[in-house]
Amino acid sequence: MCVMPTSSAPSGTPLVLVSGSGRSGTSSLAGTLKRLGLHVPQPEVEASETNPRGFYEPKWVIDFHKRHLKELALFNIDSRPKAVDIVAEMIAKGGPTRELTEWLSGQLEPEQIVIKDPHAFWFASVGEQVSRDVGADLRWLTALRHPAEVVGSRDIAYLSSQPDELRLIKETSNVAGWLHAALLTEKAGRGHKRSFVKYVDLLANWRAALTPVQEQLDLDFNTDLASTEHHAVDDFIE
Repeated sequence: MCVMPTSSAPSGTPLVLVSGSGRSGTSSLAGTLKRLGLHVPQPEVEASETNPRGFYEPKWVIDFHKRHLKELALFNIDSRPKAVDIVAEMIAKGGPTRELTEWLSGQLEPEQIVIKDPHAFWFASVGEQVSRDVGADLRWLTALRHPAEVVGSRDIAYLSSQPDELRLIKETSNVAGWLHAALLTEKAGRGHKRSFVKYVDLLANWRAALTPVQEQLDLDFNTDLASTEHHAVDDFIE
């Protein structure tokens, strides 16, 4: 096995949280890390027409965040400033923390874990506390994509059958939501090991794009595994 060296030993089980607005390349990023030997907690969200190559998202985590956002009547990339306070009020009651603690404490057997969820920034304080309590070393990895491309991708994936007037309204809202999500994600990652990857760079040369990620997040990448038939990153990314 060929393992690319890292700079230092982690203080706990490395837990890479892949973040970023939906349609920013988060699935491609998480899928690449899986092919490099990181473990995605099972079961995963199944592929769909909007993402035929797979999401690489732990189903429990996605259901957890979606359920709580639905309870609060919030969108994934909600642009309203008051949304932050609404989520904070729920977190203060302790329910999300207890749920995540129970789940995550049973997921730490693999040596390196990757969890991708574009909703996670809303509950960043919960993830930080729970990771610390159960012995995981939380690291943030954010996918970056130009907001116009993100909005265009969301339009194609989710709004193609809608009238032009509604599409224009949603596109404007999605730009504001993208900005809010980007700001909250950047703030959440402060104080942790973190790295950023441009989607275009990942597509152009995943090896070059992920070299600084490995160094900044102190990860071991199994490059031999990434070349096997069922884990070939080049075929996955192209």
